Amino acid sequence: MKKYITSIVLIVSTSMFAQVGIGTETPTRLLDINGNLRVANLQDKTNSADYTYVLAADDDNNIDKVSIPAIIEDATKQVQIVKNIYNATATDNTRIVQCGKLSFRLENSKIYMKLNNEPTSAISFVYGGKRWGAISASTTIGYSYSNLTLNFSTADWNTYKNIDTTFSLREGAFVNYHFIVPGDGDMYRITASQLKNDDKTSNYSLICERFYKTEE
Repeated sequence: MKKYITSIVLIVSTSMFAQVGIGTETPTRLLDINGNLRVANLQDKTNSADYTYVLAADDDNNIDKVSIPAIIEDATKQVQIVKNIYNATATDNTRIVQCGKLSFRLENSKIYMKLNNEPTSAISFVYGGKRWGAISASTTIGYSYSNLTLNFSTADWNTYKNIDTTFSLREGAFVNYHFIVPGDGDMYRITASQLKNDDKTSNYSLICERFYKTEE
């Protein structure tokens, strides 16, 4: 009886660490599938900051994870575009636009920004803001421009800050802002708008375009 139990333990232990093949008798990884794969009932994590990898295959069909920023930030692409466009009764601050070294969101009809990585020292942004359409509660057709500043320290880099305290999105408004991250060189253009969708909702858009610096 003792020998029998020992044999079972050895078999189970070996199986736990063996490579398993489905459709193949010669697996090369812990799980090796020679065939199609179907996965159902997946959750949509498009706007979750916790999901920063995607699955990718090499020429031998080995599956591993690849960082999303590493794919997006390929400098040979010249420009990166990340956007959130949705119909709602109000702005939704859970819809994050993560673009290069910056992240943006709409909150209470304001545009907020934060850094994606902790800087080694304080950073000061100096940028311009252009506004068209309903630029104020009493104006439906107008234009205005402002020079703006926004500061981040090593203590508050991960805190969202209002990029234009003098302006609020309203139905018929369209705005854009141009940034350059100090010491980086890539140019960012942020565009936001609020357009009438129907009697109850508006169409909100927040778009980030990152133009890569031309290599010398």
